[in-house]
Amino acid sequence: MEHCALTYVNHTLPDPFTFPITNLTVNATDLSLGGNNNAMLRATLPGGGHLALRWEGNLDHWKQHQDLFLTVKGLDLKQLSPWTVAYTGQPVEDGIFGLTSHNTIENSQLNGENTIDIYNPVVGKKRKDVKAEHHLPLKAALYVLKDKDGKILLDVPVKGNVDSPEFNYMKLLWKTLGNLIVKVATSPARALGNALGMGDDNLEFIAVDPAQRGLTSEQYHTLGQLATLVQSDSLIVLHLEQRMPEAVGDTAARRYEMRNELVRRYLTEQGVDEHRLVVTTGDPVTGKEPTGYAVSSEIKIEE
Repeated sequence: MEHCALTYVNHTLPDPFTFPITNLTVNATDLSLGGNNNAMLRATLPGGGHLALRWEGNLDHWKQHQDLFLTVKGLDLKQLSPWTVAYTGQPVEDGIFGLTSHNTIENSQLNGENTIDIYNPVVGKKRKDVKAEHHLPLKAALYVLKDKDGKILLDVPVKGNVDSPEFNYMKLLWKTLGNLIVKVATSPARALGNALGMGDDNLEFIAVDPAQRGLTSEQYHTLGQLATLVQSDSLIVLHLEQRMPEAVGDTAARRYEMRNELVRRYLTEQGVDEHRLVVTTGDPVTGKEPTGYAVSSEIKIEE
C-alpha cells in the first residue's frame, strides 16, 4: 500500500484534535492471524514532520507478543497543543518535536521506552476555561530543562499490565512525565546540578553541627556550588532553612543567627543577588533528626 492518506480526529478533548497523515506507505509480508507478522510504515505528518514505524506481533493473541518501534521527526509541536491543553491546561505555541519509542508486550506486560526530543518549546498561559487533568508547572519545567541551545532531551519509561481495567497508555505516559515535570520545576537547582554533574546529595542538605562556630571548608565548597547554580539562571530563588535543636538561652540563638548571616554574606559575596536568596531558621529539630541547612529552590516564572 503506497501514497495513502488518513486523518485522525478526536472530539473528546477541550480543543478538537485533527491530525492528517499523508504519503502513507505500508510494507508487510505474509500477514496472518496466527504467528508473528512484520510490517513497516512510513508517513508525512502535519507541518513537514515524518513518521516511521516497525511492527512485529501476533494478531490473534496480541497480548502474548508485540514489538513496536516508532520514530517521529520534525513535527510542529503546535499540532499536539490540544493534548497539552487537556492534560495541563496550557497550550503549546511553538517548538519542534521528535520521539523515539520502543514498546513491547510479552504475556500482557507492557514495557515502553520513550525518548522525547524537543527544540525551542514555547508554552502559553494556563486556560481558565479548561479543567486540566493534571496541575503541572509545565512552563517552569520546560524552562529549566532547556539547555543553552534551547533543546530538551527526556527519557520517559512506561510500564503496565494491558489486562488491567485501568490500563491507559497515554495516562501512564503523562503520569511518568508529570512526576518528572514536578520534580524539576520544584527543585530547579537540583536539576541543574545533575545536568552539570554535581550530584544532588549536598544540594538538598548541608550538615552542620549545632555547636560549631563558623563553617568548614566542605560547607563553604557546597555553598560555592549552590552559588554557581543560582547564577546560571536568572529566575532561580535559593532557600536555605537552618534546622537546629531548640535554642536554650541567648548564646545558642545568637549562634544560629550569626551562622545565617555568615551563609547569607558568603553567598552574596559569591555573586548571588540578595533578592534571590532566602536564609531562615526553621522549627526546632527533635530526637535524631539531622542538623544543618535544608536546601530548596524555586523558579519564578509566570504560568
